[in-house]
Amino acid sequence: MNSCYTNINDLPLALTVPQLMKALNIGRTKAYELVRSNEIKCLWVGRSIRIPKAEVERYLGIYRT
Repeated sequence: MNSCYTNINDLPLALTVPQLMKALNIGRTKAYELVRSNEIKCLWVGRSIRIPKAEVERYLGIYRT
């Protein structure tokens, strides 16, 4: 997984926790803390966490019209 995100448009529609870590340049502990605290809302797909791109945009204060 060597994806490099240069802007918000490069993000997939739903991110895994490792992708969230790269996108926000944060560590694993902080990424799970954001998800567990509901600061960034997530979806569970089976036993996997997926974070919608729109949630990342909302967290960063990016609002699309």
